[in-house]
Amino acid sequence: MIVSPSAQPISAAEFVERVAKELEIPPAEARKRIRAVFHTIREAISLGEFRDILMELDPEYADLLA
Repeated sequence: MIVSPSAQPISAAEFVERVAKELEIPPAEARKRIRAVFHTIREAISLGEFRDILMELDPEYADLLA
């Protein structure tokens, strides 16, 4: 895994591919797990905090938030 000292924007597709590669799973399974993580985050923080996260994400990430 490549670690950067600062945030680097990546597409949703690239994010899914990186997760799939890191976990050695198919991209479809990576999407399911990413959605589960976002769902858990949504339940763990306030709506305002979650909206702040959404503002930082490209709209193409919407599919991963469903």
